[in-house]
Amino acid sequence: MSFTGLTFILVFLPITLLMYYIAGAKIKPWVLLCANLFFYALGQMNFMMILCLLTVVNTYIVWYLGRNDSKMVRCLLLAMGVVGNISLLGYYKFSDNRLLPLGLSFYAFKAVSVIVDSYKGKVTAKTPLDIMNYLIFFGQIQSGPISRFGVEESWNVKREGLNLKRMSQGVQYFLVGFSKKILIADVLVKVTDEVFASQNLSIPYTWLGAICFSLQLYYDFSGYSDMAIGVSNMFGISCKENFHYPYATASIGEFWRRWHISLGEWFRDYVYIPLGGSRGKLWRTILNLGIVWLLTGIWHGNTGGFLLWGLVYFILIALEKVTGYPQNFRLKASKIIYRIFSLIMINFLWVVFYFGHITSSLNFIKGMLIPSKYNISIGRASFLFNEYRVFILAAVVFATPIVPSVMKLCQKYKETEICSNIIYGVVVAGLFILSLSMIVSGESNPFLYIGF
Repeated sequence: MSFTGLTFILVFLPITLLMYYIAGAKIKPWVLLCANLFFYALGQMNFMMILCLLTVVNTYIVWYLGRNDSKMVRCLLLAMGVVGNISLLGYYKFSDNRLLPLGLSFYAFKAVSVIVDSYKGKVTAKTPLDIMNYLIFFGQIQSGPISRFGVEESWNVKREGLNLKRMSQGVQYFLVGFSKKILIADVLVKVTDEVFASQNLSIPYTWLGAICFSLQLYYDFSGYSDMAIGVSNMFGISCKENFHYPYATASIGEFWRRWHISLGEWFRDYVYIPLGGSRGKLWRTILNLGIVWLLTGIWHGNTGGFLLWGLVYFILIALEKVTGYPQNFRLKASKIIYRIFSLIMINFLWVVFYFGHITSSLNFIKGMLIPSKYNISIGRASFLFNEYRVFILAAVVFATPIVPSVMKLCQKYKETEICSNIIYGVVVAGLFILSLSMIVSGESNPFLYIGF
């Protein structure tokens, strides 16, 4: 069941919220658990047994890690939990079985985080139900974000009544994310699919496709993340931002501090820092960084393209760390040039990410750099841009922090703050209605990160 499906929006979510908030404090966790299991069953019933068994085992490990003083037993439980979850993920990622259980990558990382944090004494669950709901919460199980049990404290506190402020924030996040997905990502995919499937490559045509894919991926995944944050807030569960205008970056490293933030923080806290982080000599720091990017590439896919994707990002970020660029640039023009260079490299690497295979990726990138004889695709690029220019330009503009900047400016005066809030609310509601109409007409595609 997709967040953008009418069944979820008009039936499952309203009924679950109603049942959740009319239930007593002791019943709320059970209502949420049943909703989580029902949601997953509708999506992949054939993996329900694996999900339930895995969740029971992980819950047992976390529960006893917080209540057992034996160092040997605790180490054994830690090893079982981490190795077991990562091994299962590796099996499905690299076996001939092409059907990856829904959300297993994100589930495994959440499980590892709560197991490690429990071992370190950073978190202690009050009830096994809290652990179970954290692991399989339907608002985050498909594609994250990778929330933390110890950070999102609402997993471990008594369920309270309806908080109208948090509910309204949740609804706003959900509507914005929904509009991002339907009105931008699902429109740009029409350009992307045509260009990447074509054999007639020219510079304008390939660049149009690459830029549209970069924007499509951003609005698709950040749209999903906003919807997940919105659903979490509706149930009184805190959830951190997962994207912070990544294309407004000044460097490659900064881009990855803004893109898929929860994944980057997970690798930082559970791989990079345990390996030594930046505390040792430079060569050790670079090695640790290389390991992180190797694992990041493998996490996304088991083909050579994803390994190349991770390798190139490692090289670029390592160079920034060694040289101190772009912070050490003295001239403003140098920083601007490096910003442009970063965005170009990010586009090239999204091409590699799209194909997942080195040969296909390099062939497409060749078309982005070397003039060709396919004049027909040059004309086609012009036609596609004119056909979708409103959506492309809107995608570019709203990939910058222009809206929060305007809203912040309006907050200087009470009158402008009230007017801006009303206008914002009307616009968001209007975009949601327009998005719904497109859903009804069949204009919707699966979320891209569901496959990971």
